[in-house]
Amino acid sequence: MHSHAGPSVPLSAPYSKPDRSVIIALLLLQAVLIGLCEVFSFYVPLAFLALLFIWLPWHNLFLSLNGLVLLHVLIIESTESITAPEIIIGLTMFYIIGVWIFSRTMLENGQITESGGDLALLCFVGLCVLSIVPGFLHGVSPLKWLRELIPFISYLILFPLRSVLKGKREIRILVTTLFVLCLLVVFRNVFRYRSSMAAVEMMWQIASSRTAINESFFFASIILAASIMLFSTSWMVRILMIWLIGMFALALIITFSRGYWVATALGLFILFWLVPARIKGRILIFSSILIGCSGLIITFFFGEFGELILESVFGRFVTLGSFLEDPSFRSRITESAKVLTLIGNHPIWGYGLGAEYDFVSMISRVMPTFYVHNAYLYLLFKTGIPGLAAFLIFYFAGLREGFRRSRGEDDPFLKAVRLGFLSMLLAVIPLSITSPQFIQKDSVLLISLGFAVLTGGPRAQCPDERMKGSG
Repeated sequence: MHSHAGPSVPLSAPYSKPDRSVIIALLLLQAVLIGLCEVFSFYVPLAFLALLFIWLPWHNLFLSLNGLVLLHVLIIESTESITAPEIIIGLTMFYIIGVWIFSRTMLENGQITESGGDLALLCFVGLCVLSIVPGFLHGVSPLKWLRELIPFISYLILFPLRSVLKGKREIRILVTTLFVLCLLVVFRNVFRYRSSMAAVEMMWQIASSRTAINESFFFASIILAASIMLFSTSWMVRILMIWLIGMFALALIITFSRGYWVATALGLFILFWLVPARIKGRILIFSSILIGCSGLIITFFFGEFGELILESVFGRFVTLGSFLEDPSFRSRITESAKVLTLIGNHPIWGYGLGAEYDFVSMISRVMPTFYVHNAYLYLLFKTGIPGLAAFLIFYFAGLREGFRRSRGEDDPFLKAVRLGFLSMLLAVIPLSITSPQFIQKDSVLLISLGFAVLTGGPRAQCPDERMKGSG
């Protein structure tokens, strides 16, 4: 028998049965602190939260991770530089990851990885760190390298997330936390859009006033809520999911982001294809209810502007038929051609994270940029062929394991959540051609949550394993 020095209570014990009152208390505390951040300065409330999270992971890792998910509401804005909230939340995330690694390897004598996909993810993160070498050779600023490295290191949160998802209760709480986060973003975006609508005088200003941020949250939440609604036998849960879908659909509509509209439709189609035949019949019924619910929500929030918004949405959606002539699409084709030329010069190791290139914009202006809309070309450009290959191996290994577990799952809620995340992650594959999902803060969080649920939690036998067992 061995005895290890360390905390008196193993990390695995406290979060297997999280106390509901403690969870509610922390969520309320975070809501208050987030409100203080909006009214006063970020620094005092975030400093308090940082101190709280220094203590909490040692006592309840599951609660720490849910709190970290909710804290992402403070860093939803896109920024060119590293902000103070990003630094504090980033340090908190890395601290939680460090606590988990120490616990797993030193206190429990366990392994960090569980599959080949995990090894691929570690290799990918390692290649991202090593990209500082080609970056240095190409004159990349270390701060810009660090700025682009942080989202990729954030994928490591997958490991502690997966380890705390012991059963249905933990997955239910995690999904609830995600919905709360997305609702906070919904209300923030809707009220901002309402304020901008006050100055609208022309029809074209309705679309130009859009709030095109955090589309990933709404796209993923619609698919996940739709899956839960289809599998639930409780009318209260169904009504709640219909309301949530209506709210998320409203927020997605006012982004006027056609790519995410198409990706959401594709994700729902994939969900329709994956669900059992007995569930498919419910989709037509709930679809009619959802359309009416979405219309009522738009009317409630925007009143007389609601009809104008729907007309503008319809007009923008119609332009999908002539997308080849769209200036934005043509600009991205030009961008991709430029990046492909650069990739051909250094295909193995790339140019390193933080690398920039000169791009001719739609207004015929040459401008340096680090951004590539095509996520696959982005990884090739920054990390070379090995980096892209390692990431894709991780991604498709997670999808394969998620599909296996979804097939063998008997619990309606777990099956709904897994099929919802699986549909979302499959829809991300084509979406990433026009939008760099693999590097955006909100997308990294969603991908990590998705794979944690797909590859963690209670494991049911798939049909093939059952046949072998019975034989």
